[in-house]
Amino acid sequence: MTQQRKQEITRYAVVTVDGVDDINQYGDLTFSDTEGNKHKIGNKRSGLFSAIIPDRAVKLGYAIYMNKEYIATAELYDGQPAKPKPLAPQAKSTPVKADKWDEKDGITRKSIERQTSLNAAVELAKVGIIKPDQVLPSAKKFEEYLEGKEVQPAKSRLVEAAKKLGAKSVDEEEPPDN
Repeated sequence: MTQQRKQEITRYAVVTVDGVDDINQYGDLTFSDTEGNKHKIGNKRSGLFSAIIPDRAVKLGYAIYMNKEYIATAELYDGQPAKPKPLAPQAKSTPVKADKWDEKDGITRKSIERQTSLNAAVELAKVGIIKPDQVLPSAKKFEEYLEGKEVQPAKSRLVEAAKKLGAKSVDEEEPPDN
């Protein structure tokens, strides 16, 4: 069982949040206080982000990990409840129309079918069921099958060899007399 390190607060600081700067590419929240100091709360402690509200006092608890100080706790200090509002500007996502999704899904599906078909054909070549020069035509047959098209079964080398020896396939044999 993994032993979890106990977090030890080494100091506290009470600051008034001047503004929330940004959430960076790593998901860390950066903000500045009214004295012009910059602060950062790591994305591992995103639960603390809600305490960072402009023009509000916040009590920050600092801990040390690998000789580096970080904000380990944050709580409102002015005694007023937090008002829910967004902390940082969120990236606006443009909704994709249904027909665009259908087109994208179709392209993705086709790509997956082609990859799957090629992988299946390569596996058949690895075990000697088909020759290496038959990989691409076999992959095309697999792909047609996945698309729901009617596919004529490919004749195996064993059937061809048997016919050369004069053997008849099950379809060509005469039914036995009873």
